Amino acid sequence: MILDLFYILLVVLLMPMFVYKAVTQGKYARGLRQRMGHIRRRYSLQPLIWLHAVSVGEVNAARALIKRLRGDLPDHELRISATTRTGYNRACKLFGKEEVFYFPFDLSWVVSRVFRRLRPSLVILMELEVWYNFMVQADRFNIPVIVANGRMTESSKRAYRLIGALTSRMFRRIRHVFAQDEEIAERFRAVGVPAERISVAGTMKYDSTVVAQEVPGSGELALALGIKATHHLWVAGCTGPGEEEEILTAHQQLLQEGHANIRLAIVPRHPERFAEVASLIRVRGFALRRRSKRPDLPLEQTAEGPRVMGFGLLDPVGALPRDTVVLGDTMGELDKFYSLARVVFVGRTLVPLGGSDMMEPAGLGKAIIFGPHTFNFAEPVRALLEAEAAFQIAGPAELSPVLQRLLGDPGLARTVGQRAQKVILDRKGATDKHMKLICRILGRSAHHHARTCAPPVDKAALRQN
Repeated sequence: MILDLFYILLVVLLMPMFVYKAVTQGKYARGLRQRMGHIRRRYSLQPLIWLHAVSVGEVNAARALIKRLRGDLPDHELRISATTRTGYNRACKLFGKEEVFYFPFDLSWVVSRVFRRLRPSLVILMELEVWYNFMVQADRFNIPVIVANGRMTESSKRAYRLIGALTSRMFRRIRHVFAQDEEIAERFRAVGVPAERISVAGTMKYDSTVVAQEVPGSGELALALGIKATHHLWVAGCTGPGEEEEILTAHQQLLQEGHANIRLAIVPRHPERFAEVASLIRVRGFALRRRSKRPDLPLEQTAEGPRVMGFGLLDPVGALPRDTVVLGDTMGELDKFYSLARVVFVGRTLVPLGGSDMMEPAGLGKAIIFGPHTFNFAEPVRALLEAEAAFQIAGPAELSPVLQRLLGDPGLARTVGQRAQKVILDRKGATDKHMKLICRILGRSAHHHARTCAPPVDKAALRQN
């Protein structure tokens, strides 16, 4: 109750900021009823697993696990929650809107309402998202909670330890933590998770990473934007504030060196920054080609190959000019941009934001560059660097020279990309380790496929509960 009062006081103090962001950026307003616990009541008597993934990264990491849950436990229902709007949208796209909802606020009565309406047999939290009232209510309803793909930074550990006994009581309620590596496992032990409830399983992001030479739809994207096979395209993906300026500077240096075929596409991480980045591209003297303004053209198959309906031409858009920068201002197409790239710069690494997913371009066999700030992806960064499958730069000044080396030597870029793919393939398997414990908690064989026949549901009785 004291924690509930603290939360309410904090919301009151921060209300002006919440209102401002809700009006200007659309944050917080969406899904408010669900965040207050008003989710669709479940009447089925089948057991249910609730998986929570905060944002896009966690949703993507959960794909392999969700596929296994559906395949190995077909008699269990599944619900997926997300915290951010982008995470919610991504989950809806991957898993269907009917199974997705917004994670509740950590108010005791709100969390209790969600548990009563869902009646889960197990809760899976992706990476870390642990809240005090959530854990107390799960304990009250006797619902086991596990942390999958567990990740905790050193700064997060220090912050949790400052809270002291409250943190320890919260983490002691976790049934099991699957840490990505031994260093992370030690941090979970330091905040109160009993050692016997922690195991090192690696990261499931390897299992969810697509290993392929091409992504479906990338050809249509190239056609719509005028990107040619002869273009030496480099893609700056998931960029954050303060990075696009440095990226454009590096690209300008490349063009001044006389690299006529080099092209650049920038894909910011957050959609609310699309307009800001578009303005910056123009201010820096480049022409702008926005993906949102260039929808895919309808294709038809002919004896001569694919042609654009109504045009009869393979190139109705025209080649992307040398002085034009592409802005990827749509959602869900980053993998297509990566598929077209010769070199990928992974964003949020030149600034202290912890980095973005470098495994996605690695799975596509791309030569990867990232900056020094990668604490959110320490394990894959270590694996890629040990295999000489990526380049880490100390700061913006090193970006242009490394790009020149990779774009000027296709054989080197290809070799580095092949090594990156091998890193992904060699580290798959964490999902199997997760599934064995999940099935043990649920009292099922890991390959149980017998669908139960549930008796008729007494809806009136369930409403009374």
